[in-house]
Amino acid sequence: MQNTRILLIFLFSAFLILNGCEKTKSQPQPKAEQNTQQQAAITNISVQEAYKMIQDKPDMYIIDVRTPGEYTDNLGHISNSHLMPVQEIQKWAPKISELKDQKVMLICRSGARSSFAAKTLEKQGFIKLYNVEGGMLAWNAAKLPVAEPAKP
Repeated sequence: MQNTRILLIFLFSAFLILNGCEKTKSQPQPKAEQNTQQQAAITNISVQEAYKMIQDKPDMYIIDVRTPGEYTDNLGHISNSHLMPVQEIQKWAPKISELKDQKVMLICRSGARSSFAAKTLEKQGFIKLYNVEGGMLAWNAAKLPVAEPAKP
């Protein structure tokens, strides 16, 4: 009787272990793993990496998502950047849809608004987005070139 119980417990345990492993193999990937490829559409880059990319590709499409006042203030802006305030992203995003497969760099004052803008563009199908970490504050701290701020 004791041996029968041990045998039944052993067989039941083996069944659970084997059955559990099979279910694990056939289950779909967790959501976090599935989203890895989608997250690859946005790459956070340093200001030094951004500057090098601009040097290597002078026609890089750069979007500055700050307000018009910030774009022309003492931090200046990157030459050839396009002022497209994040507050108006629903208006301007469809107008640049032809850039969905091209490299697009986004910058703001500190990197927060450009990160938000990048996530919004990613949801709209953009696949090569570069968010400049630290924004124009980091750009200026690194003493990288800027277009001259507007004079009062």
